[in-house]
Amino acid sequence: MNNPKSRQQWVYDLLISEPTLSYGDCFTKYSLNFTKTKRTFAKDWKQAQARLKEYQKTINEEKLSECIEQEKKAVKRKILDKLGLMEFLSSVITDEGEKTNERIKAVGELCKMRGYYEPEKVEQTETQKIIFDLIDDED
Repeated sequence: MNNPKSRQQWVYDLLISEPTLSYGDCFTKYSLNFTKTKRTFAKDWKQAQARLKEYQKTINEEKLSECIEQEKKAVKRKILDKLGLMEFLSSVITDEGEKTNERIKAVGELCKMRGYYEPEKVEQTETQKIIFDLIDDED
């Protein structure tokens, strides 16, 4: 139990369980368990820190990988939702059993989704023009 590997493992385990533990606080706990000098602790601390750094790097890489995978799934769901909706609207349009006005509404929605319409132009009221002029004057 008092060999370098076991002491370093002990420090490493302590750092895993208490990631914010300072050098001094760790040394205090170390001193209670091992009758070693501060110099020996410094060596054990350095080795444990190197292992901890590698561990944290691995964890962060795994987290990043998982986040990327979740983002990919979200994008696929969004694409599939849009494609599914477009497919449904297309089926309504081509279904001759549907009422004509329902088919026309479906055509309109599908055209909006595909971006076939130009953006609607909205006329500004006098009040809006005055507000925009005031905002421009402040700049």
